[in-house]
Amino acid sequence: MRRMIALVGLVGIVASAPAWAEEIVGSGTWQSVKAEAVRGKWTAILTQSKDALQGTLTLEGSNVFTGGPVQGTLADGQIVLGVLQEGSKVATFTGKYDGRRIAGEWSCPAVADEGVWEGDLPGVTK
Repeated sequence: MRRMIALVGLVGIVASAPAWAEEIVGSGTWQSVKAEAVRGKWTAILTQSKDALQGTLTLEGSNVFTGGPVQGTLADGQIVLGVLQEGSKVATFTGKYDGRRIAGEWSCPAVADEGVWEGDLPGVTK
């Protein structure tokens, strides 16, 4: 009987865990608005559960970030991603999403910089 109760409890935990979808891969470009020469590419590998997104964001061309884990949200065509790298340095990426294209702004208060980003992120359910 104890084994049956333990098994039922485990099934309850598994059933309540979020159902993450298959990997969604996107890529594009980013640029600083403070220093035009500071620019590069980004690649995201994400999974989605309802309005929640999680995965990794990789940045090329930055002397502050190379990338890291991200968690964010997508609701009503608005996307928010945050990347944490190198201790307390945090960059936030926000923007509009139309089902394929993404475009918006990013900011990194730790280095007093901000800019724009855009690209393709096909497969996310808005």
